[in-house]
Amino acid sequence: MDGECFPPLPQTTRKGRCTQGGGLKGQSDEICEALIADLHDGQDPKLLRAELPEELECPGKGRVLGVRDEERARRKLRKIALPIPGGTEDMLQMRTIPQPRLPVPVSEEKSVLAYDVGGSHVSAAVCFGSDYRLGPVVTAEHPGEETAVAFVAMLHRIGTEAMGLAGVESVLGAELAVPGPFDYANGISQMTHKMPYLFNLDLRGALASRFGWEPGQVRFLNDAAGYLLGEVGAGAGRGFGRVVCITLGTGIGSGYAVNGRVAKDGPGVPPGGEIWDQPYQGGIVEDAFSTRALQAAYKKRTGTVKEVAEIAQLASTDPDAAAVFAEFGQNLGVALRAILAVFDPEVVVIGGGIARSWQLFLPLAQAEVKGTKMELRLSERMDQAPLVGAGVAWFTHA
Repeated sequence: MDGECFPPLPQTTRKGRCTQGGGLKGQSDEICEALIADLHDGQDPKLLRAELPEELECPGKGRVLGVRDEERARRKLRKIALPIPGGTEDMLQMRTIPQPRLPVPVSEEKSVLAYDVGGSHVSAAVCFGSDYRLGPVVTAEHPGEETAVAFVAMLHRIGTEAMGLAGVESVLGAELAVPGPFDYANGISQMTHKMPYLFNLDLRGALASRFGWEPGQVRFLNDAAGYLLGEVGAGAGRGFGRVVCITLGTGIGSGYAVNGRVAKDGPGVPPGGEIWDQPYQGGIVEDAFSTRALQAAYKKRTGTVKEVAEIAQLASTDPDAAAVFAEFGQNLGVALRAILAVFDPEVVVIGGGIARSWQLFLPLAQAEVKGTKMELRLSERMDQAPLVGAGVAWFTHA
């Protein structure tokens, strides 16, 4: 059994001192009173003093009283005339000395449920606080029954499933990345254009009730801020002091971070950190950098309307498709250089659905910001960034 259940003993001196840490530091006639009391069901350890054999004195390195193997344990215990409740079996099954340097079991590591609430579906995963890694992601479409009760039940179901898949029995709470308008401090939706059945609902209280939690265990943040924090905490913006995250999709999302925290105001930061409605070329930024902008540019060249994914697929053989993305990239670089000049970020992370076709436009955008300290980087976390960011927000209170 030696080498399986019982690792090798730490070395001990003749006086019984452990030379590898974690053992008893007394003389050979001293015993670990707490352990003896544990074996004797709480009796006064001072009444149970006895001289222990040297092998039983040093509990270091996770050993059961330093015992080398079961047979040796039995021999030594026979020499110690102590009435052990249940006999030697209880001694052998006694808990081991904890080892602080061993990896923390998943079930004991601090974790939180992270949600990404989108316009058509919701994703959930357990986020672990030590390194912001995610457990398996569970995704569900919005319920067919468009009611608050059905929506909260769906959140509870996928959250519970995510915990099970991650091997976690309990979490500290939940952090939800949710689009606006939303009262993030109080957990109340102000949306009417999407998910209208949640309007004015106390989502914090409703979800906390389903999990049996206190309301304070459910928190919310803006989905764009979640994406930003995911990249700042565990993605392309990690290790930088001034970061901007741009998400390109049906619209253009943005977020600013300073020293790991979301910045909603300050020099160079637009109101709420949002650039979508900033003036640009006679319109606003979102008019030029969104799926509809790419579609409009392609239609202008070809007279046909296609989805952005289709245009990207055609780029290798269709000069018009390639040109549309090239112009998009050049314009994006010029716009970011001007809009972000005052904030002066070290890194700008580009994500969102359009970023899946990054090779068609990002190099041209990068060329336009040369000569500045601004570096354009592709998102590392992509679709999982809001989930990671929700975890980062929980553990850092960013």
